[in-house]
Amino acid sequence: VDSGFYRLNSEGWEQVPVEFLNAIHFLKVFENNLYVGMGPDLSMPHLSKTKMQIIGSPNTVRGLIFHSADLGESWTEITPKDESLFFTAVTGIKFLAAGETLLAQGVEPFRSTDAGETWTKLDANTSPLTSLNSRYIGVNGRTFYAVGTRGVYRTTDSEDSWHLFMSGIAGTRIRSLVAFNNRLYAYTGSEIIQSTDGGESWKSVRTNADERFILFYDSRLTVTDGILYGITGEIESLRIFRLSTDGNTLVPAQEIPAFNRETLSTELLTAIAKSEQIYLPDDMEKDPKLTKVLHAAVTFARVGGFAVNDEMFYVEYQRSLFKWKPGDSEWTDTGLIDLSEQPNEDLRKGFRLAASGETVYVGKRDGTLFQSLDEGNSWRDITPNLPLRFTHFKEIVFAGPTVYIATDAGVLSSQTGAHWRVLTDRMGRRIVIDEFAVDHTKVYGAGDTGVYRLDNRGKWHQIFPSVPGKVDALAIRNDKLYIAADRRGIFHISLQDLQ
Repeated sequence: VDSGFYRLNSEGWEQVPVEFLNAIHFLKVFENNLYVGMGPDLSMPHLSKTKMQIIGSPNTVRGLIFHSADLGESWTEITPKDESLFFTAVTGIKFLAAGETLLAQGVEPFRSTDAGETWTKLDANTSPLTSLNSRYIGVNGRTFYAVGTRGVYRTTDSEDSWHLFMSGIAGTRIRSLVAFNNRLYAYTGSEIIQSTDGGESWKSVRTNADERFILFYDSRLTVTDGILYGITGEIESLRIFRLSTDGNTLVPAQEIPAFNRETLSTELLTAIAKSEQIYLPDDMEKDPKLTKVLHAAVTFARVGGFAVNDEMFYVEYQRSLFKWKPGDSEWTDTGLIDLSEQPNEDLRKGFRLAASGETVYVGKRDGTLFQSLDEGNSWRDITPNLPLRFTHFKEIVFAGPTVYIATDAGVLSSQTGAHWRVLTDRMGRRIVIDEFAVDHTKVYGAGDTGVYRLDNRGKWHQIFPSVPGKVDALAIRNDKLYIAADRRGIFHISLQDLQ
């Protein structure tokens, strides 16, 4: 508790004298062994759930694990040695003890078979524990169960490998869903899965064994010109991958160069840190270790805006928009940068953007809209043209020559960017749409109030009165509209029955 560390005996609660510097994140017990994990106090009144504070001591940034073999009378630190000093600063600690086998997950997973005296770093790509809500259950030193991104997983070799221990995808959070080549592809937060039977069964899409890469929780999929592309974050870069011609393997897009941005200035590092809600001490430059932590926190490549059109790739990297097309030796900075804070309700998308021909629309986090008519060579702020007041963007798509922009106050459409319509239903009510699906020039949308289709007069027509939960993604395949609902799986509606 906030007032200290306690144990219960026959006479009641007694306080155990400990000198922990930070908040206690977990307490695990196995026989006479106690394990305590500590780290930054994220419940401090001046911090919200999405804010992190870097303060004056490295030990208050990184997480620490302590072990006691005498019920708390004495303690030994057994933290895995992680040179990045970033073991738990963002992700928190996930920890399990079974016998002398310990499993610990910070930024990377570790295993100890001698009660924490030595640790082995595991392959991060084998662990389902990339989700902040993952939970472990241990049976013995070799068999563990975990709640991961797709459901219940099991390992029988102390986390050398994990296997999905359930059928179907109920309870799975689908972060991206696309229909491609008569199949459905979904990204779950740790892997890409595919279905060839309309969602009745699913199997993993493997990665190229010679080019292994990690799919982080914010990876994304998109389809253009008959190719399925995806993007994932790496430590200081982003990687774009594509689906192989047989549809069963993910391969890195070798021809696309890596990001190689010059070292960020202290001023830009600080500005990005503020926009990411990372708060710094005034005298941080006096501690080179904290400067290193700041650089790692800011340059860790998060997936933001991502779009592909006519072989032109648009990618958000370190809060700036870059572009690349075949023949270019490196990525080009378009000059568009977003240093506004991310709305708390959606931490994974960053820029909202869409491209068609040479026209590109980009919605920033603060609700400002920019348009380029020359593939991102120049930009103009067209926010004053918009006839609707709103806080943030949800999604931007093209259907033919028309762009559709979903906001938290309704949907806007335009063919030029100069004149806009606010889309309503036939009763004149603005409909809030969370996700679009486009079938040629037909536009569908789903939100809290149901599923809609735009009629030939540009009015929303409700085709289904409810959705199974918060809509995370929408896709169309074989006259069926598929809805990925938050942690509930994927549902479909027959469009033929609703014509």
